[in-house]
Amino acid sequence: MSKSYEVGSRRRLALQLAVLIAAVAVHNAARTSWNDLAYYDWLRRAFRGEIMLRGAAGPAFVNGNARGTQTSGTTIAVTIGWTPLAGNVLIAVVGTNVYTVTSITQTNVTWTFQKSSTYSNAHVEIWYGVIGASPDTSVTVNLSGTVNGGIANICEFSGMLTSGFLDKTASDAWPTALPIKTGTTATTTQAVELLIGGTQLAATSIGHSGPANGFTMFDGAYINTYYSSGFLYKIVAATGTYSSGCSSPASGSYGWAGCIATFKGQVPINISDTGSGSEGFGNQAALGAADSGLAVDAVLRLLSIVGTVKDSIGNPVAGATVWLFRTSDGAYMGVTTTDGAGGYYFSVPESTQYFVRAHHDSYGGDRVFGVTDRTLAGS
Repeated sequence: MSKSYEVGSRRRLALQLAVLIAAVAVHNAARTSWNDLAYYDWLRRAFRGEIMLRGAAGPAFVNGNARGTQTSGTTIAVTIGWTPLAGNVLIAVVGTNVYTVTSITQTNVTWTFQKSSTYSNAHVEIWYGVIGASPDTSVTVNLSGTVNGGIANICEFSGMLTSGFLDKTASDAWPTALPIKTGTTATTTQAVELLIGGTQLAATSIGHSGPANGFTMFDGAYINTYYSSGFLYKIVAATGTYSSGCSSPASGSYGWAGCIATFKGQVPINISDTGSGSEGFGNQAALGAADSGLAVDAVLRLLSIVGTVKDSIGNPVAGATVWLFRTSDGAYMGVTTTDGAGGYYFSVPESTQYFVRAHHDSYGGDRVFGVTDRTLAGS
């Protein structure tokens, strides 16, 4: 449960520490005060070129799909019709008549295999690509043999983890009766995830459509009069068991295969008070009277820091300036202005400790108060 802590006097601005750590133990550190000399030194560092990295707040569909086909060959070429953004991910669903994907090559994108399903003349795979700097828009899907029905669909997503991203998988295939099904996953381990389904159908002049369970579907159209492949996705905000598939065709003696993989997105982690004194958020009495000032309701995201600046009675403070600094060396990491709801957001380059400092002209001079550092277990 997230809490707001009010500190400072009627004409002072109180700030609290925002922490971002992916670790497994709880760590306590002493309160730190910051004077104006240190503050101006941080600003000087900013002009020397330290910058804030751009990032996404939670999973989101960015663009797609890009489609490539092959009716007689050992590769499938896909041209992405947009410029992928470094730090985002590309996800590919590849369907073939029989042969597997040996690799996916693309300059400055790291592709890895995640899940597949096969039955006779229907095969489908899911691949995950982490986008680096200056990625190419030409993608080559390399196959283990010559296919006469190969289809690759690629979409871009933001707000995803770039390591440790795979959570749960499942698959299904003919001779299970139609309609096409992806299989049902075990219960996911975190709330905010991206679900990706892949489907492949081998049926003369018949595609497949009608995504199940609230998924969005791309493609499903057949090529070479026989093979069709589908890309399914859904973003969820609760743990659960998940599945999808296609409602059409609903019956028939057609070969098909389906699979599903769930991927971890950036997850909000609430800071909660679990102690007193030198534990948890520290001794509130040491921070000053709680009769007025501003409070920061801090919420953590993996590789993101978000929070809210509020006044003494809990009203959001719009237009406050918020600076972000790295705790280890006081390095300036970025600055932003709170929105109409008092909210602020930073994307950060690494999992380490940070603190924030805020200012609003209506609250007079400013002073920084630290709170006890917390080490949080991240997924």
